Amino acid sequence: MNILVYRNSSLGDFIQAIPSIYFLKKKYKEANIFYLSHLSKINPAPIDDILKNKFLVQEFIFFEGNFKQITNILNLIKLLKSKKINKIYYLNRYSRFQRLVRDFFFFKLVFPFKKINGIFDIKNRYKNETLYLAKKINKKIEKADILKINLKNVVKKIKIQKKISESYFLNRKYITISVGGKNISTGSNKKSKKWKMSRWLKLIELILKKYKNLFIVITGTKEELNYFSFNSTILKDTRVINLINKTSVEQLAYLINSSLLHLCHDDGSMHLSALLKKKTLAIYHNHDFVNRSNPISKDFFIIRDKNNINNISIYRVYKKVIKILK
Repeated sequence: MNILVYRNSSLGDFIQAIPSIYFLKKKYKEANIFYLSHLSKINPAPIDDILKNKFLVQEFIFFEGNFKQITNILNLIKLLKSKKINKIYYLNRYSRFQRLVRDFFFFKLVFPFKKINGIFDIKNRYKNETLYLAKKINKKIEKADILKINLKNVVKKIKIQKKISESYFLNRKYITISVGGKNISTGSNKKSKKWKMSRWLKLIELILKKYKNLFIVITGTKEELNYFSFNSTILKDTRVINLINKTSVEQLAYLINSSLLHLCHDDGSMHLSALLKKKTLAIYHNHDFVNRSNPISKDFFIIRDKNNINNISIYRVYKKVIKILK
């Protein structure tokens, strides 16, 4: 059996859908899962290789988001038809009616006699997204079922880079900090998902002062190179390791999996850390519904301000870090 799963995906979006795909594989044990999504800056495909070769997804199919060229549409239709799909699962969250109608007619064009499972299931769209997606597979699934999924032990140990050996991290206690996160446009306003750099620097200083034998590994994408200033004295401490724009998704997974704690914004690394059942502390924005994008994990902690992420004080976060590390 061949099953097509469709979801608009960044790294975090794909990780949120992993429990749904897991339950699909449990329901259809011999099925091949084809994951359809648009191209994004961070390709989620390596996550499946981290877990196990073809463990969840048989093949990722990416298309360009711009459908103005008819050739792009025709090529995608031809490719999808060649996969001999038996079932379709729509794992997007409802956002706009126009998009829903567009997607419905596209899939009906490609697979006129196939049911599009989950496309009109919008009842719980404001609740936790991971659970919302899982219920598209089986309405009886609850958070307790998702918490039972343990993929941590199948993560491969991957070397970080030539200059920093695997043993370098294995022999040291460290926490990881991801300073990523995008600004969110809401009409004419922009809401930040990022804590101010000055706050991160002060927090790092406090942690290093408290824990003399603890290392801090800072991660992020190319976008954070301009956001984070490396001229700060605190970042010249030998216990601070700058890996911004220096790790692949696989390497980031290895780093987080061996850390004592992962500190982050609402970004893909937050979902990756929770997936690995690691202690995760997220400094949260206020643009989304409360708890909707939160990972389902007993080791996930959140600090959120109802008005602005930068109202969250440094010492509030610092005290939480101490409590988690006890």
